[in-house]
Amino acid sequence: MACRWLFFRCSVLVTCLACIGISSCSTTPAPTEETKYQEFWPAPPELARYRYVMSIFSSDDIELKSETEQLRELLVGKNNPDYQLHRPLDIAVNQGRIYLIDSGSSLVHVFDLQRRRYFNFGFRFQGKLTRPVSLSIDQKGLVYVADRGRNSIIVYDPIGLYVSHINLDSITRQIAGITTDPAGEFIYIVDRGGVDSNLHQVVKIDKQGTLVKQFGQRGQAPGEFNLPGDIVMGLSGELYVLDVGNFRVQVFDGEGAFIKSWGDAGASLGQFGIPRSISVDRDNHLYISDAQFGNIQIFDGEGRLLLPLGQLSGKSGPGQYSLITGITVDQSNYLYVLDQFFNKIDVFQKLDIDTMEAN
Repeated sequence: MACRWLFFRCSVLVTCLACIGISSCSTTPAPTEETKYQEFWPAPPELARYRYVMSIFSSDDIELKSETEQLRELLVGKNNPDYQLHRPLDIAVNQGRIYLIDSGSSLVHVFDLQRRRYFNFGFRFQGKLTRPVSLSIDQKGLVYVADRGRNSIIVYDPIGLYVSHINLDSITRQIAGITTDPAGEFIYIVDRGGVDSNLHQVVKIDKQGTLVKQFGQRGQAPGEFNLPGDIVMGLSGELYVLDVGNFRVQVFDGEGAFIKSWGDAGASLGQFGIPRSISVDRDNHLYISDAQFGNIQIFDGEGRLLLPLGQLSGKSGPGQYSLITGITVDQSNYLYVLDQFFNKIDVFQKLDIDTMEAN
């Protein structure tokens, strides 16, 4: 029975991974008989909206190995992987490449799913990183990395070659999340200031680093922030800012004019405990990870709850989280979720069904 279950599991993963350029079974730990992992969200008998695809713990999970390498591993055992996730912090995905930063190294780690290889960058010359905390990618594939250690934005091409450096010393105090408009003409930076500062704001600069706009200050009123943490641009150019200390999402136009907000503190669905990251999909659905609840709450553009995905757990498994952090959604509506305790990336596929309706 266990063998048939494992065979079925790998068969499902092979089918799913073929859609995103991978054709091997993931190395997610096999469940014990006592543990039942949830593959579809929500669970039956409700109509499934998302399907678990795979988990990535290290470069070994995606790298293609020759027959000689496979034989060597069979005879003498596996070598340590080129990269093992260690306290992953933020993630971005473009054209089949997963770009990842973590607290264990001052690098950008890349899982190239289509070519089945791993590489990294951010370790040399002008592009050397010191304390990366966030990253974003524009439609041209340029990678923007917020480096809190240098108080700068470092820009790279899709394979990690240095492009430019934007110093923010006279503009920001403590960089958090960043995003760009699709064309990469403007960069939006969350400046969380710190607990002893009133400089809690969003900064808009152009690609040359010229200050265009600053908006927000510390407070609770509409348009004010308390330790803002992340930002994403919606399909119509609106900005969604994760206002962490006020337990809400605030929405602005591209020039910083306040539009609306939603959310409050609490333990019920639609409320926030420790919100960490925000992303948007091609249907303009908003995804917000919450470290207190160990889940991702999915909202429509008006802030109405559509679905919670994932749950707090002391055991690693699909949709099981202990210290959830960064999330992102790619162009094909695949959701990628980081967990710092289990040191993994979970990948989910948004199923191609009728549009979800708010609860």
